[in-house]
Amino acid sequence: MSTQPNQRRLVREPQRKHITGCPQSTWYKAMAEGTAPKPVKIGPQAVAWIEDELFEWVEQQIAVRDGAA
Repeated sequence: MSTQPNQRRLVREPQRKHITGCPQSTWYKAMAEGTAPKPVKIGPQAVAWIEDELFEWVEQQIAVRDGAA
């Protein structure tokens, strides 16, 4: 399924945590290491993640678990 750029959805921290299952501290460490998607700045003190990138990350984690990566 191809998503058009204008159809992408941004999600805030509670939804990010729900999708990934990662606590905030673990997620921010993974972002710093370059292993997790980084957020998009949406305001002076607000960030959000592209939902599709989070789902891709989850799929990558499953592939690693299954030895496919």
